Amino acid sequence: MDNIVKTEYGYDIVWTDTDLYCSKILVFEKSAQKTALHFHREKTKTWFVNAGKFRVQWVDTTDGKVYAKELPEGGTFHVPALMPVQLESLADNSAMA
Repeated sequence: MDNIVKTEYGYDIVWTDTDLYCSKILVFEKSAQKTALHFHREKTKTWFVNAGKFRVQWVDTTDGKVYAKELPEGGTFHVPALMPVQLESLADNSAMA
């Protein structure tokens, strides 16, 4: 399928991707797998944990401090543009939209 993209942590199921908006499910096949620390210049996103558990780490660009939070199944996290962020799976087959 064209909408399934293999990644280092597992795969993404993408159903919308435009200049300002992307909608997908990120599937982490094993625990302790991470995304790269990254940011988007213009896109914002809100994550919803469909299954499993994640640790989200982000940098507050106003003070330079690094913060972390666990996101259980059903948890959400908003990522504004320009905020450096990283996800780590804490359980096999964790997924988030």
